[in-house]
Amino acid sequence: RFELGSSPDKSISAEDYASLLNLCYDGNLNTEEALEYGLIGVNPEVKMIAGNMSTVDVDYVKSLMTALGTLRNDGFSPIGGWSFSYAKSGAPENYLTDTALNELISYRDTSYSNLEIILTDLQWDTKNTESPYYVAPAGDYTSEELQCAYILRAFMILNQMGVDRSSLISFRDTEDFGYGVYDKD
Repeated sequence: RFELGSSPDKSISAEDYASLLNLCYDGNLNTEEALEYGLIGVNPEVKMIAGNMSTVDVDYVKSLMTALGTLRNDGFSPIGGWSFSYAKSGAPENYLTDTALNELISYRDTSYSNLEIILTDLQWDTKNTESPYYVAPAGDYTSEELQCAYILRAFMILNQMGVDRSSLISFRDTEDFGYGVYDKD
């Protein structure tokens, strides 16, 4: 899997991003020299993931897919999925009521069931009490214990909702970056 770009939804239109994805994959239907150097020229089995978008923006995804369909006359999508930065505060059960995420899953299931939805940057802070992602101790549970419970529940809930892959923002937990799950000391 190759991911092209980071936060393209903040820096490039869906139409221009579709052109870039298309060219990088196979040189625009094998019509340009990029075929020899494009991803498919290196590995015909490769999957390209639409870059880690800064938020779940279904309108951007729909525009991207429409633009890819317009660029190609072979009905093939050069991408194998979409990736999103998905940092939400609070308990992972809040994902169940996230309208944008549910709309994205429904759109994928009805229009592009072969594409993956990948969520990255899941995080719950255990150090910085000012962070919007801070997990406060509750009852007999420390921040770290609640963070671990949130992580486990998040992976199970997202999988049950139809998200194909998800990952944490970091494994290391430090004073400056308390989102990880282990402390080196």
